[in-house]
Amino acid sequence: MSDRLNARLDELAAAGRSALKIDASIEDIARLFVELGEDAILMDCDLKRDVAWYRDCELRASAVPGVRVVADDGREPSRFEI
Repeated sequence: MSDRLNARLDELAAAGRSALKIDASIEDIARLFVELGEDAILMDCDLKRDVAWYRDCELRASAVPGVRVVADDGREPSRFEI
């Protein structure tokens, strides 16, 4: 799964787009930890925010299964399933 997520983020960057955030189920977030190690996901140091970071992208837990990247190219955001 981490390979697909990284490929999507790299694809967006190559196209001049940026990923605004990643929504992922708790199971998929746990899978990222298993695949990449605990340094793959960093917790936000601001205790008032319940977010983490994957690479330079905000990562939020979602009740919906799967991983979705919300990207923005200067227009409206687009959602991509991983």
